[in-house]
Amino acid sequence: MENISDLNRITTQNYSGCILSGDYSVELKKCVAEYIDHYRVFEDTGSAAILKKIDFPWPVDLIVLQHHEKMDCSGYPQGLAGEEILMEARILCVADVVESIESHRPYRPGLGIDKALEEISKNRGILFDQDVVDACLRLFKEKNFQYQ
Repeated sequence: MENISDLNRITTQNYSGCILSGDYSVELKKCVAEYIDHYRVFEDTGSAAILKKIDFPWPVDLIVLQHHEKMDCSGYPQGLAGEEILMEARILCVADVVESIESHRPYRPGLGIDKALEEISKNRGILFDQDVVDACLRLFKEKNFQYQ
């Protein structure tokens, strides 16, 4: 858990090779499949492999690699579940989801922080670590955290 205090120093770059038009549901399914295939390559040759070569005092490569894993084993690229996922990756996962939903994307406008918090609440303990979700909700609702 000593790594958690420095988690704010870690950032990732999302793969954004998807341009959607027309029937979003069909294109989105195709886009997600392509994204997962692309990210599986990253396991060996992408961000995590690059980060592994850098001497960090934390397992940054594993944190980045695991941040798309889900508590119920439905994530990728390794299909990890629960305690198999590093706590730092579970935190980064929730932060990434909140930021992704809240922010503008090339294929849609930002959906806002309320929608983002609704999504993590709905999947608390299913996709996302319940303690991480609770901490995130406290930051936004009780501590009035806002992006700068």
